[in-house]
Parts: sequence; C-alpha cells; structure tokens
Amino acid sequence: MQAAVRGAAEEAALYQRELWAVQSDQARKDVEAAGIMVNEIADKGPFQDAMVKVYEDYLAANPDMAALVEMAQSTE
Repeated sequence: MQAAVRGAAEEAALYQRELWAVQSDQARKDVEAAGIMVNEIADKGPFQDAMVKVYEDYLAANPDMAALVEMAQSTE
C-alpha cells in the first residue's frame, strides 16, 4: 500500500510540474500581452547578496518563518 501511495505521489508531482510549466508560460504571455516588460536576469548573485539583510531583518521580526525563508533562498 505504501509503495502505491508513494508511486502515485511521484506521478502527481511530475504532473504538477508539467501543469506549472504550461501555466507559467501562459501567465508570462498574458503579462507581456498586457504591455508589461519582463526582464531576464542572467546573474542573480547581486540580487541574492542584497537580499541577505532583508532576510535577516525579516527573520528577526518573524523567527517562525525560518523554514519559508530557507525554501525561498534555495530556489533558483
């Protein structure tokens, strides 16, 4: 039973990623069609460096949000 549940969860995760890609692509097209310019940033390092202090200040006021901040920092 556990193997079946795990297998179904893995399939669902893959399907969700496919849906996310399609929906993200459509959302970008919709935004651009509305006249909004989307910038691609090749080197995110300077932004990530600038965010260090923001995260520190946020966590000082909201220590219970550490897991969420870590998740945000781990995304690319």
